[in-house]
Amino acid sequence: MPIARATILFASLMLVAAPASARRCADVEFSPTTEVNGETLVLNGLGLREVTVFNVNVYVADLVF
Repeated sequence: MPIARATILFASLMLVAAPASARRCADVEFSPTTEVNGETLVLNGLGLREVTVFNVNVYVADLVF
């Protein structure tokens, strides 16, 4: 059981520590870095909001910090 916990912890840390490699979501391109107030922010994730009943894409958002 301790090996499984260590594996889960390691995998979780790798997902959090690694910036997103994808820069395109639903035909919208995002820059891997953005500068705001002299500080460089790194792209960490992308998301697509979809209305599942009608399969309509509502918006695409990115997460930078």
